[in-house]
Amino acid sequence: MEEAKNIISEEFRKWLIEVVYKEQHYFTVWGSDRTDNDNDKWLVDEVDRMMFISDVTELRNLLMADTYFFDNENLKKWINHPGWKAIPDNLLDLDLLVREGFNHLHPLLDDLYILIGLIEDFAIQRNEEGMMALFRSDLFMQFKDEAANTFLWAGQDEFDKNFDFTTLMKECHNIHRDLSGKISFMN
Repeated sequence: MEEAKNIISEEFRKWLIEVVYKEQHYFTVWGSDRTDNDNDKWLVDEVDRMMFISDVTELRNLLMADTYFFDNENLKKWINHPGWKAIPDNLLDLDLLVREGFNHLHPLLDDLYILIGLIEDFAIQRNEEGMMALFRSDLFMQFKDEAANTFLWAGQDEFDKNFDFTTLMKECHNIHRDLSGKISFMN
């Protein structure tokens, strides 16, 4: 049944995401906006804050009731598909941004890479110049290149042991702190 769920999400390019933020679990939606050049977007409220909902049923009800969400027509088709299940397609742990001890051998480096990419999508969606500049900085570009070469392509077997994880994690702590004002929590 999980495989069918993924096929439905792939078809509509919308994914139910379970999010961990400050050790609490929430649900949201991330996906491609077919009405906006397939740009990847987060579910946001009227003032462009990420929407984190504590209950999947409440999230589904919200998606059915409101019309201001990205790619709203396809979003509703996805959520109403007979095969749609309230099972998250992915778990996204925003608290990775404040974890200590990252180095070139850390087992969650690939998760951090994916997380940074998804937060960058949010920065682009909101046109957050400061965040976008940070993600385009030499530090983050080097991290993303290293991660892609290590985890996606067959270019190298492990992360560069000389990478500046101290500065990267300092910036990640700042991102985690800054996100608090850019999230709308719904119970």
